[in-house]
Amino acid sequence: MGIRQYYIIKYTHTNPLIFFTNALTLFKFNKSQIFGERSVMTTKKPMNVRDWGGGLTTHEVEAIEKIKHTFCQHPTPTKGQGLKALEALKNTQSIFPWQGYSGFRFADVKERKEGEFDLVIITHCNVLIVELKHWNGEPITDNGLRWYKGEKDMDYSPVEITRKKVFLLKKKLEKFRGKFGNSTEKFPIPKIEFLVVMTGNSDFSGLSDKEKMHTISLDEFLALADNQKFTERFGQYTKYSNNRTLNKDFSVFDNIFNGNTVKPKSININGYYADDTPIFSHPKGVFQEYIAQTENTKNQDKALLRRWNFSKINHTQAQTPDGRYRLVSREYDVLNHIKLQNKTLYQDCLNYKTTPQKGEITAEHIDLFELFPNQKRFNQFVGGTNGENLSIERRLGLVQLLLDKFAQLHKIGIAHRDLGEHSIWLSPDDNIALSSFATAYWQSEQTVGDIREILSISGDLAKNHFPILDNIQLTPYQIDCRAWAILAWQIIQSERISPNSLDKMQKNLANESEWYGNVLKIALSNKPFENANEFLDNFNQNQPEQAVDFSFDFSKLESFAHDINHSRAYREDDDFIVENGEKEVYRSNGLLVKAWLGSYPQQDQQKARAVLNWLNNIDKLAQLSPDYMPKICEFGIAKKSGCLFTVSDFIDGKTWQDLNLSDEQKISLIQKLIQNIEHLHSLGFTHGDLKPDNVLVTINDDNAQIHILDILDFCPTGKSQFNTAYSPEFDHATEKQRDNFAVMKMACELLGMTWNEPSEHYPDIAEVISQEYSDSATAFISLARFKDALNPKPTTPMINITVGGRDSFSPIEIYPENGELFVQFQKSKQGDVLVQFIGFGGVLKAFYSVQDRQFTHALPPIERTHISKKDRDSSIISLPLGLSVVHDSYSEMSELNQALRDNEQFQHTISQFINQEIFRQPETPIIENDDILENEIDDNQTIAEIQAKIIRPNIYELWRAILETETEALPSVTACDQLIRTEQGEIYITYDGEIDPLNSFKKDEIVEAIGKSEDGGKTFVYGTVNLAKSTLNEVHLKKHKDKNTNRIQADIPIYFQSKQNKASFTRRKNALQRILDSESVVKNLAQYFDEHCVLPSEKHEIQVSDDEFARYDQPEKNVILNKAQRHAFQKLIANGPLSLLQGPPGTGKTEFISAFVHYLFDVQKVRNILLVSQSHEAVNTAAERIRKHCQRLGTDLQLVRFSNREVADSEILEDVFSPNLVGQKRRQLNVNKINNICGLGRSMGLPERYLRERAEIAFDIGVQIRRYEKIVNNSNNEDIDEDEKRLHKKLEKSIKEQAKTLGLASVEINEILPNLIASLDNQHNIQPNESEQAGKLIDLTQDMLEALSNERTNYDEFLARSHQLVIGTCVGIGQRHIGIADNIYDWVIVDEAARSISSELAIAMQSGTRILLVGDHKQLPPLYSEEHKNALARRLGISKRGEELDQALGSDFERVFLSGYGKQTCATLKTQYRMAPAIGRLVSVCFYDNVLENGKSDDDVPNIYFSLPEKLKASVTWLDTTSLPNAYHEQVKNGSLSNRAEADEIIKLLESFAKDDTFMNSEAVQTCLNKNEQAIGVICMYGEQKKLIRKKFNERSWDERFRRLVKIDSVDSYQGKENRVIILSIARHDKTHSTGFLHLPNRINVALSRAMDKLIIVGAKAVWENPKNKQTPLAKVLKFMQKQTNPHHYAIHTLKNGAKK
Repeated sequence: MGIRQYYIIKYTHTNPLIFFTNALTLFKFNKSQIFGERSVMTTKKPMNVRDWGGGLTTHEVEAIEKIKHTFCQHPTPTKGQGLKALEALKNTQSIFPWQGYSGFRFADVKERKEGEFDLVIITHCNVLIVELKHWNGEPITDNGLRWYKGEKDMDYSPVEITRKKVFLLKKKLEKFRGKFGNSTEKFPIPKIEFLVVMTGNSDFSGLSDKEKMHTISLDEFLALADNQKFTERFGQYTKYSNNRTLNKDFSVFDNIFNGNTVKPKSININGYYADDTPIFSHPKGVFQEYIAQTENTKNQDKALLRRWNFSKINHTQAQTPDGRYRLVSREYDVLNHIKLQNKTLYQDCLNYKTTPQKGEITAEHIDLFELFPNQKRFNQFVGGTNGENLSIERRLGLVQLLLDKFAQLHKIGIAHRDLGEHSIWLSPDDNIALSSFATAYWQSEQTVGDIREILSISGDLAKNHFPILDNIQLTPYQIDCRAWAILAWQIIQSERISPNSLDKMQKNLANESEWYGNVLKIALSNKPFENANEFLDNFNQNQPEQAVDFSFDFSKLESFAHDINHSRAYREDDDFIVENGEKEVYRSNGLLVKAWLGSYPQQDQQKARAVLNWLNNIDKLAQLSPDYMPKICEFGIAKKSGCLFTVSDFIDGKTWQDLNLSDEQKISLIQKLIQNIEHLHSLGFTHGDLKPDNVLVTINDDNAQIHILDILDFCPTGKSQFNTAYSPEFDHATEKQRDNFAVMKMACELLGMTWNEPSEHYPDIAEVISQEYSDSATAFISLARFKDALNPKPTTPMINITVGGRDSFSPIEIYPENGELFVQFQKSKQGDVLVQFIGFGGVLKAFYSVQDRQFTHALPPIERTHISKKDRDSSIISLPLGLSVVHDSYSEMSELNQALRDNEQFQHTISQFINQEIFRQPETPIIENDDILENEIDDNQTIAEIQAKIIRPNIYELWRAILETETEALPSVTACDQLIRTEQGEIYITYDGEIDPLNSFKKDEIVEAIGKSEDGGKTFVYGTVNLAKSTLNEVHLKKHKDKNTNRIQADIPIYFQSKQNKASFTRRKNALQRILDSESVVKNLAQYFDEHCVLPSEKHEIQVSDDEFARYDQPEKNVILNKAQRHAFQKLIANGPLSLLQGPPGTGKTEFISAFVHYLFDVQKVRNILLVSQSHEAVNTAAERIRKHCQRLGTDLQLVRFSNREVADSEILEDVFSPNLVGQKRRQLNVNKINNICGLGRSMGLPERYLRERAEIAFDIGVQIRRYEKIVNNSNNEDIDEDEKRLHKKLEKSIKEQAKTLGLASVEINEILPNLIASLDNQHNIQPNESEQAGKLIDLTQDMLEALSNERTNYDEFLARSHQLVIGTCVGIGQRHIGIADNIYDWVIVDEAARSISSELAIAMQSGTRILLVGDHKQLPPLYSEEHKNALARRLGISKRGEELDQALGSDFERVFLSGYGKQTCATLKTQYRMAPAIGRLVSVCFYDNVLENGKSDDDVPNIYFSLPEKLKASVTWLDTTSLPNAYHEQVKNGSLSNRAEADEIIKLLESFAKDDTFMNSEAVQTCLNKNEQAIGVICMYGEQKKLIRKKFNERSWDERFRRLVKIDSVDSYQGKENRVIILSIARHDKTHSTGFLHLPNRINVALSRAMDKLIIVGAKAVWENPKNKQTPLAKVLKFMQKQTNPHHYAIHTLKNGAKK
């Protein structure tokens, strides 16, 4: 008898299903397997499978268990078992053991489907990917791309999806090439096979051959344990002994599949993938809920995924598919009933995205529910930032909205019965959603019975803390009301539902004195409200009525009142200029006094409104004080004389009729008048009574100044006076039309023209006047046509050239493109300059003599009809002329020489070319020149000042060039990789960048991705951009059947163009043109940007007190306004209109901005501020700080955040995101619609009870009837969804049943409303005219609510006008529908201004009365696109390109900062709080003239670096790579550099940090991990080096925590960012010690100043020690470090063969 064996099972598996299946399998062994006949046989050991426990269903787990026990190594038979057993093992023994890995995903793969694996098996000779599908019932078919089960679409082909996994896994294996058990030189990695294994009973024989090739049943798959069948399936290579050794060592695979990037496979359904952690778990384990989302989207296509575990329900109904279906489908049925009875309420519930199917509800069933953007569960919303930001009014409004939802629910007979934090979802736009209806009470449906106790989560929420008497039986509706009272209290208190908060409520509610306290007490009493309708009525009735008072508030006039008699306060000097019963005008002490007698309104409300409007406008004009209007010194109400008055400068000038000027002076004066009137209109004002008597002219030193009088003349009716002589003859002309008419007529009179008659001297002007009269639709609405006639555009000059020689040719004309004739230079064989002129029509090559400095002859021209991209990019300059070329015996170039002799740009550019390319002289001025700068670091003259001396274009020239070239600057990205396709057929492009170019488009715009041919001559469309799915660094395209999409490859530029706006730069262009035309609010704004501007600043008598400064100190947060910040604060607020704040790295500019803005609102009482920045991140950070200041200091602030993103990207600003503000207003109006109707009806004398009952009929059964009629009358309308059409009959039945309850039986639907209204009219004795009024009032309310729901209705313009703080990005804020250009802001603040191009700044600046630019011109330059920069260089005659061109163009910020004007109005923050002292001192000395002070001490640096290698101990370390092998850089085609020696060294540095437990376990590092921030930044000066280091980093296996800590990026992506450790890769090193753009300081400054604790510079110091480079910034850094003596602060180590020397 054999030895008896006992099995002790230890449960250690993370997945209970696997445990139980293992146990069952173990005990299925028959007796003969356990006990041999004559000897013991050891049981076979199952295949080892490392299970990650992720996303596998019960059926998949069972299948894997079968696989484990089939693909295993059988025991060797012992004596007595015979030859039969040996024969059975022959085909299996040699191929095992195998090893598997199941339920995992590669977390570093974007395409989640491709990264997820059910099972991977390592066999003896190959790697086998197994995709499991448990499908039952109907047969499986395919159409090549998708699979179908019967008629049901089962998504993309599993075969194709799994095929892609092969390529992914191959990439993973490539990292370990040559290290596998069967690796050879020819085949360094094992072969990968894949199969789709069908574990259900669905017949898949109908699949196409292509699909069937990789699809088998589970039984067929298990048969592969047989060696022969295995070979038949996978081929002859499996026979070779050299291939059959893969299973000798599984450790390599353990490294791959157990690595840090491997995570459990996600739960997924229908393309939605659940997050790893559930957001809610049922207290009894019945289900878990997850946030799920589709791939490659942020904040889009989110859903709620619920995964049931019916094994937790100990009830027979939960153990069968039919019983489970009943439980799951009950919520579905409740929702469908809601949909039938109240479609709006249905839309406010979380609805199924999947439909439960009977017979398919497994023990681990998954439901998917719709989830709206930004929706959060009750506790998360109320107890978080959203709840904190709610005012008490908004909290009560939210309570009312939720009560209204449940009132509607109860009205249709449904009680929720399980209200709690899990079943209510809130969002910042007040969009409320209800969920979890599984246990709801529904009269027409059987209850869930005793299972309700198991399914229920909250039940009677008030039961324990607010118990009722035992003898009281509550209805389901009363249970809801009690629960809702709990929820209402938590909302009002802004507290999460918890045992503690319920204890607190129990204690405090009894003593609550506010009105809502009594309402909640009733709801929780022994006699609670019967239902939510009664609860809502009681809530509304008790709410203090906020009566709408339409009477005028006379206190608004008090701030304008003066307790004076105007005639005594301002006595007349001489006789009155005007004196009548209405008005007095006279001079007083050299000033002009105007008084409007009897204008004080007393108690006349209509007159008071006109007076207030006039005073507000005068106040606005007085603040703006345009130079063409006499300065207003005082104004207001003289109470003692009862009149309005103004006191202004007296202008002693000539009237328009008395001028004696030359024709040229007249034209100039007319242009000024036009400019002034257009500026007046741009401010939102009109004159309305413009005539020659109202225009005076003063002339000083031949400079004529126009003064426009009586701009605002008071009229009690509020309408301006006007004359007929200078107004259009047609009726109802606007004031603007009258102004434009007067300007044109006065201009004609000044020029001696007869009005509206032909003119010999000015035919163009006369023609325009005639056009104005003939075009009634546009007559006199604009001065644009008149301006064009006054300033006719010059014709393109055509230069005549004669080309001599024997070969004749036909005459040819070469025209400029958009004003540009492209010019290229190259050295001729004779040592002169060969100049090539390229334009439309052809190319001309002419020879320019270096000795004579003129053109001598030319070659015959080449005809050509196009201009290529290469032509443009290779041109160094462009000229605004054309060429007319003919042939003759001798060349004649005199006309060309004459034209270009006076062209400064051409002369400068060709001289530079001759010096550099012909005479080989270095370009001057350049930074390396010893004559420019001495070599000491402490020299008085800085690099920045030398760069500023570079001859830069005049500001007007530059801005005009920007306008002319912006059409070449479409938003663009450069693809990082080839086009990526998803299984769903979507395609997307990846790119690197910190600015999203798609932010410049509205969300509803149609944007195309455009490519250009290599020669630039052709463009083609890649596809239409999916704006909703595109994110920063990913551009998603909609499905596009075009072969062009396949052209997208790495490094190819992709351009974006909107069909609606043609391009995003339109608004930038308009804004900049407005400033150039002197039509911005600050009229002469452009002058302040001239680097030679010495205009005096406008002084403002504002003094900020110490107490006011102290309000912004928060010592507990270590936030204090330091001395430099206070000085800057005072200087900026006291000087204008344009001020600048320089914020060097880490100096607290965001904190400064927030304090500054709060002070402006709270103390200076400014009306409004526009705050913008280049990036969303920067503007959000500033706005969040401002809001916190206001909340902390109790300042009420209305703000709005504009963005074209679908959802807010700042939790703190979610509620002020413009769409959310609109949503809040819409929902509040909707919930109060009946109260509003009743309130308005009272003023019409209509009974409130009648109006309420009639409105309830209209919004209840009336809505259902309109819904029904829409379906019936528009059955073929595509706007009506199919679900609605299917409800036709049910809806008809429901309406008739509802009518029956209202007393109407057997009535046609179209007669129900008239009968109900007639009955109601009769009950309340309402007359026909009153009934009609009531109907119109209700209809008007319905129309208004529908209009508010229409996405095409523009509310943004209203929000931009009505809110105090308006926030957005520089470009995004300029979207036309926001209307920024039509508004005037007291202050415009632009953050990151030094990085903004002129047209971006212009969008915001055009609307500011005062402007503050915040930035740092010593950091990164403006972000021009490469094409735009090159186009600008051509226009401006600048020979530099690339980063050097950035320096030559400079920034608008820098121009102002370094000007004479800037010294009056600019300030610098001087204390940095980011960098360790050693880093801060280096940056200060080398880049900021040693003015920066350290606000951080060595003690502030965490002591976490002491265990690092010795070479990394110092705060600042330079690792010299000069002596390393292969230390020179490599250059790619686009000019970018990489350096492998540096890259390898940086990987070693990162390994040092990764292995340092002190660093990795430190609190500072843990904080970074918790906040998902990086502690280590690798900054690369070149893009190619970034790619190389990223590649090397990704090839290594890192601890997951460490991988999350590292950021590798280019310097251009790093401004505004910081890391604890910065490693800088310089990359540049060659034999000639060239510097490239690294001789420019800005990017070096940014790179070095990102480090908080430790800075490591990796690069060849030999380059910077070379004498020719001694004045470059890195040379200064190196020299500074060499002079320091503290080894803890600075160290320089020379590396050699990977070790320091």
